[in-house]
Amino acid sequence: MIFCADPSRRHFLRAGSAAALLLSANKLLAAGTHKQRQVLDSSTQKELRLFNTHTHEELSVVYKTGNQYHKENLLKLDHFLRDHRANISTVMDPKLYDQMWQIQKLAKNDDVFEVVSGFRSKATNDQLRRSSSNVAKKSFHMLGRAIDIRLRGCDCANLKDIALSLEAGGVGFYPASDFIHIDTGPVRYWS
Repeated sequence: MIFCADPSRRHFLRAGSAAALLLSANKLLAAGTHKQRQVLDSSTQKELRLFNTHTHEELSVVYKTGNQYHKENLLKLDHFLRDHRANISTVMDPKLYDQMWQIQKLAKNDDVFEVVSGFRSKATNDQLRRSSSNVAKKSFHMLGRAIDIRLRGCDCANLKDIALSLEAGGVGFYPASDFIHIDTGPVRYWS
């Protein structure tokens, strides 16, 4: 409702028209901004460069453009992150890649991620549990929802802090081994 000092009908109509024009202009401006955001989002390519510390394989891949994942490149990532001991791969959760990409942007570091561990079969996970108390019985690695990484040129403690700031899943910090664990499970932290 519009209140005005001049109660005449003409003044009321002018004030109403001005308000309608202002509202329309705001809607057009918002729509234009939204379209610009959509164009920017749809053109943003998300790329990761990886090095597997066990197989010494390297992979550079654009896994997503805007909000669209590239299925053929996700398959490359699934293979790259396979359980190298058993030579078995699974479908990895692409949200891991989004976390990694965000970590890189926040770290202002587009260098290579060194992958310490990706997917693990149950047999491999059980084998690792026998030699280390740091391996969870129901590890998210076995579900394709976890990865252990370091980022070249980025201090591991800083990497951990950045991962924690995302609040996107679990974060484990292993300073003695110089890597962090990230997963797409509940938000939690351990060291």
